[in-house]
Amino acid sequence: MGEANDERCGKCGAEIDPTRRVDFTLKDGTRVCDSCFVKGTASPTHPGEKSY
Repeated sequence: MGEANDERCGKCGAEIDPTRRVDFTLKDGTRVCDSCFVKGTASPTHPGEKSY
């Protein structure tokens, strides 16, 4: 466990948890943290909201 995985969100710069099982990668290939992924994804329950 000596290897440091300092992966950062492509949107906000927050550290991405290396133990996270889900890989949040946008269509353009940018890896983002889960909160930025949720913000950048259109919600199917609120179709009137604009996606970022």
